[in-house]
Amino acid sequence: MKVQWQVKLTADELKSALRSANRTRAPGNCDSVLKEATAASGKFTHDEVIARNRAVTE
Repeated sequence: MKVQWQVKLTADELKSALRSANRTRAPGNCDSVLKEATAASGKFTHDEVIARNRAVTE
């Protein structure tokens, strides 16, 4: 399966976003998303994955 990423940020915006990322929360965010995916047997659409990732990072 080929995964395509759609980033709507310019290179400078992306660099800024990465600099401002909360590195302390990142592992917990990842664990949360993986836990949900495991519970749902990984049957998410691409849009659902994006929505869940955004939900844990807000």
